[in-house]
Amino acid sequence: MPEQAIYERQNLIEGLEIPEVASIIGCGGTGFWTALFLAMSGVEELILVDSDIVEVSNLNRLLLEENYVGKKKAEALKSLILGVRKQTRIEIQDMRIEKPLDCQVLRGEIFCCTDTLKCHQIICAY
Repeated sequence: MPEQAIYERQNLIEGLEIPEVASIIGCGGTGFWTALFLAMSGVEELILVDSDIVEVSNLNRLLLEENYVGKKKAEALKSLILGVRKQTRIEIQDMRIEKPLDCQVLRGEIFCCTDTLKCHQIICAY
């Protein structure tokens, strides 16, 4: 299937700009869907930043099967995304943003999807 055919309808939207690269900090309830929708919208490269693992309590928010419990959230998300958009380049940063220097791994459009105020403050200052 030609890749352009996938995006035929969205390409009709005047002024719509899809970024080439996006960084998603946090791959939980919000970041999971943000990254998936970005990939499905045609973002070519994603940087997933998260060091957490999938827990049973996450399964009500994430499109993952039970066999992902105990695995890294970013790895699970990468697997899912590559299942629907094989051409997406995905880089995983197995870390937390805890100090300004940590932001050096971020590129492109930045989506802060964590639940920690400190992380939000650091990223907004960046």
